[in-house]
Amino acid sequence: MRWFVAFVLCVATTGRTRADAPPIIDLGTLGGCCSSASAVNATGQVVGSAALSGTPYYSHAFSWTATGGIIDLGTLGGGNSNATAISANGQVVGASTVNASDAFPNRAFSWTQSGGMIDLGTLGGDFSYARAVNSSGVVVGDASRSDGAVHAFAWTATSGMADLGALGGSTSIAWAVNEAGQVVGSSSTPENATHAFLWTRESGMIDLTPDSCYGEAWGINAGGQVVGYVQACNGKTPPVTVDMSGRGFFWSPSDGLAVLPTFGGVSGQVAKWNGINDAAVVVGSADSPDGNRHAFMWTVIGGIVDLGLLPGGSWSSATGVNANGQVVGIAQSGSRYHPFVWSSADGMTDLGTLGGSYGPAAVVSTAGAAGFSFLSGDQELHATFWPLTPPADTTPPVVTVPSSVTVDATSPAGAAVTFSVSASDPDDAAGPVICAPASGSTFPIGTTNVTCTSTDTHANTGHASATVTVLSPAQIVANLSATAAAVNFKQAGNLLANVLRALNGGQINAACGSLGAFINQVQAQAGKSLTAAHAGQLIGSATDARAALACR
Repeated sequence: MRWFVAFVLCVATTGRTRADAPPIIDLGTLGGCCSSASAVNATGQVVGSAALSGTPYYSHAFSWTATGGIIDLGTLGGGNSNATAISANGQVVGASTVNASDAFPNRAFSWTQSGGMIDLGTLGGDFSYARAVNSSGVVVGDASRSDGAVHAFAWTATSGMADLGALGGSTSIAWAVNEAGQVVGSSSTPENATHAFLWTRESGMIDLTPDSCYGEAWGINAGGQVVGYVQACNGKTPPVTVDMSGRGFFWSPSDGLAVLPTFGGVSGQVAKWNGINDAAVVVGSADSPDGNRHAFMWTVIGGIVDLGLLPGGSWSSATGVNANGQVVGIAQSGSRYHPFVWSSADGMTDLGTLGGSYGPAAVVSTAGAAGFSFLSGDQELHATFWPLTPPADTTPPVVTVPSSVTVDATSPAGAAVTFSVSASDPDDAAGPVICAPASGSTFPIGTTNVTCTSTDTHANTGHASATVTVLSPAQIVANLSATAAAVNFKQAGNLLANVLRALNGGQINAACGSLGAFINQVQAQAGKSLTAAHAGQLIGSATDARAALACR
């Protein structure tokens, strides 16, 4: 287990005010007092739960879009349901009661626009709960078995519900699944500890925190990199006590487990639902020496970054990061706790509430942030959505060119030289790479500087330079002499010396004749004192020199 020492790249700063923020949208309810959002996808579709009107108190899973408003997704027969996650293509999962007598949602469901809500079943027991879904329709969560154990599951429409097992204990929970179908979560062990796990079809369930007393894996990105929470033990054999100074962790297939730093305080935590993006940007909160928590962003290369505070506050916590690197969370602002969005360009911005004193931005996608907010008077809370504009693209394409190209001249004019170039852009499409002189041009003898550019769709231009060197006949012959000596072809030394003397004296015909004699001599020794490969190399260079001299 690796522990990172805190290296804070920026100090806490106070954020921007509500006037700079995107609009706040009240998603409403299903007739009752309250609603709360739990997930949002890249199209801006928000899901969660909302109260119905009347008594007894019931709440149903909902879906909201800007065009369709809030829609009741129904239940599996009972009074309550809750949506926990939504895929990129709009598949909603969660849990619902199945009988009127059930107090809390106890059966996993999947909902689609075409198929409505369906019961995902259990592993033989009477309970299941869906917690995440990918765009291939793989649903993960936890379900009870006939023996009373609760295990993580993966469900698909074709295969049904599969038991993912446990790490030797009786309980496991799946918290997240990526597009490759890799699943992360937590499981009990034979020693009655809880450890984070990664499950794949190839390897089954792997313990990510074997040396801990407590661990949970909460998120996994497209690259199979995992984030979660880990606590160390004060002893190695039972009975053990848990060291409560828990930390966030980052696990990668190449480097294993790394415990994330704090700002000098005791503990820290990674955001539970959107704590890592595909660029391996990790967000959460960490203690400072005075005990106050600050929102952080962490990367392997950049270390931990303090995302700052809102005006009048001393506490902040990040709850998610999207593919654009925009971070959302909740932060203290005087006596209130407000949602925020942070970007590298604008810092921390107060997103505001619906009039109440408390309201987190709980989840985020490229379309926006979602959560809930108390209304004025703090008696009712409503699900909220803040549409986010992608940060302005100021990043130019990265142009890749060879550092230098060296070729023999093939005529007195030089040589036609081709080289490979490319461009990539992390934010949008890089344009074609334009080089001057272009690849395939005839470059004169000597060294020529080449400049290549690529411009993206936001008019950002990236530059790169290279050099192309075309060797003169004298340089070709000098290199030929060195090659002949390296392969121990000493009898050619006089001929090549004659070539150089002729070139220095301007006697082109004499140089051409000596090069021809050299080629004949090499051909005579091919397969004897010279290998076929060495002979071919020497003949090729001598032929280039003759071409550069326009020998007849």
